[in-house]
Amino acid sequence: MCSSDLGATLSDAYSITIATLGVAAAITALLMLGLARFNLGSAIRYLPFQVVGGFVVGSGIAIVLSALAFMLQVRSLKEIFTSTPSAEQWKIVLIGGFTFIALRAISKLRRGSSFSPIVLISVILLVNTFVSLDNGFSPEQLSHWYLGGGLDSSAAVQFKWFWWTDVPWGALVENATSIAAAALLSCTVLLLNVSGLESATQKDFDVNHELGISGAANLTTALTGG
Repeated sequence: MCSSDLGATLSDAYSITIATLGVAAAITALLMLGLARFNLGSAIRYLPFQVVGGFVVGSGIAIVLSALAFMLQVRSLKEIFTSTPSAEQWKIVLIGGFTFIALRAISKLRRGSSFSPIVLISVILLVNTFVSLDNGFSPEQLSHWYLGGGLDSSAAVQFKWFWWTDVPWGALVENATSIAAAALLSCTVLLLNVSGLESATQKDFDVNHELGISGAANLTTALTGG
């Protein structure tokens, strides 16, 4: 396969991925805003605490294992425990570990609605600064850090803000049931997380208000490309 064919293949896959994320985020936003508008989010109150607690523990374990799988560049969770990480992979794991420790420390010092956006932007800037320095990684080794094949890849693709002008609708229609399931799952996960936070903090949350905020966030995400 020549580089131009590879670039076209990656570009098509990238367009489908961004379009899928964008459409899924839009559908999720509409579902969340609809539930919030008719005050249906409170239905989660009827679930037993054991169910909510099991979900929170299970999702936490899944997030940790998925993060490790991503940093170790393995395709299955089983490989996390059976593969032998290279020196480069250990570097990435250490960066992730230090980032986690830093986030935990900062979260103890500062609270508020601006905390998460500031931290996310700071982490992105720090990682990009690390990548730009002479850190022992080649562009090929860093290729999995970025969408589109890495820093200097000839097959790299460019992000499109106006992604909806070139949507592969046929591919999305074929996966309509999966997108709808993802939207429904996102709503369920949000409600279960809110219930889990209520149990952990011993405070009541306005579930429908949280649905409305998350719906607006998903709508913004959809408009800007997922």
